[in-house]
Amino acid sequence: MTMVDFERVCLASLGRVAAKAREGERKEILAVVKRLANELEAATNGLLKVRTPKGVGSYDFEGCDYFWIDLENAETKGRQDLVQFETKFGGYPVRISYLHDSKSRTNFTAVAKNRKSLENSLAKMLYSPVIAELIYSLMNEQRPVNGDEYD
Repeated sequence: MTMVDFERVCLASLGRVAAKAREGERKEILAVVKRLANELEAATNGLLKVRTPKGVGSYDFEGCDYFWIDLENAETKGRQDLVQFETKFGGYPVRISYLHDSKSRTNFTAVAKNRKSLENSLAKMLYSPVIAELIYSLMNEQRPVNGDEYD
């Protein structure tokens, strides 16, 4: 007769609890991302569309630990990356990276440990002069004339 391995049973139980907590964190992160997308589109009167990964809200997407969102001009279809997200173990902390210096193409990275710090980090991103310029230039991008592309 074998004895019950209480340590293994306890660790498995703790693992299930931790996984459930991470699932809640992932849903919270995705809710903030979706809200950011909706409010950016509203702020640009629908001129810019926020593109999230194709499976947003799906099981496959929710299993991703790394994803990004980009902006697309609804008229010209011009696109720019806005922000990258990387979750740790499927939840918090979440690392966000966005363009910090357009000349050197360097990114600024912040780590958010909860919803409030994630929202604050995304607000700082939107306040960033480089991101504001990126959004402004994409909004004011002109449609090609006679099939010619603008530089």
